Amino acid sequence: MTIYSTGEMSGRTSEKDLRRLQIPLPDDHHRLADSFRERRARLAELKRQAADQQDQIAQLRTQIIEGAADSTE
Repeated sequence: MTIYSTGEMSGRTSEKDLRRLQIPLPDDHHRLADSFRERRARLAELKRQAADQQDQIAQLRTQIIEGAADSTE
């Protein structure tokens, strides 16, 4: 594995290599973890809402198409 001056890594990263890096945890890592957890939960909720909206759009589209088909008969 190669680590460039920009911090980018190339190649496969083994667990041993990661342990050797010894990246220190910030003092407030519990708060940061909570923040990440909250943001992931928010993203999951937004994705659910987006999926609901897409379902509603699909239903409207179906109603429009079926309604247009009914009016041509």
